[in-house]
Amino acid sequence: MESARLKSLEDETAVVEFLAAVDRRLKTGLLHQRYPYNHLIRDLKLGADSLYRDCVNYYNTAVCKQFAGYSMENAEFYNGEQSYDMQWIVRDWSDKDEIYLDIDYKTSLYSAEYIRDMGQNIVRLLDCILDWSEQTIRNLPLQV
Repeated sequence: MESARLKSLEDETAVVEFLAAVDRRLKTGLLHQRYPYNHLIRDLKLGADSLYRDCVNYYNTAVCKQFAGYSMENAEFYNGEQSYDMQWIVRDWSDKDEIYLDIDYKTSLYSAEYIRDMGQNIVRLLDCILDWSEQTIRNLPLQV
């Protein structure tokens, strides 16, 4: 995908406008994604290497809660193998306006404390975005 060059964060862009611009740029870039990633890795002869160290997966799946009259619970299982240094899994599966965030990472590269701090910082950022969406990015209260 092409680099998403957007207005500087130093300007007077409101958070909600900035997020809308990011959304438009991502969707525009995805329109041109016809070359499967695994084929690109194969054709570049990267083997086990990857073009990216980190990955974000967003799942907004409508999961089945009933089957043949029985209640079901859907769970995602981690198979113990991770090709990315860090993977963020965002699951929007709930019918209760809840979003779940899991962070898988290579323990040889990141400490549990670092990951915990990063998770807390992303929650703080999301809280600011939700509470201050009409505010300019520069004026978000992001201090720790």
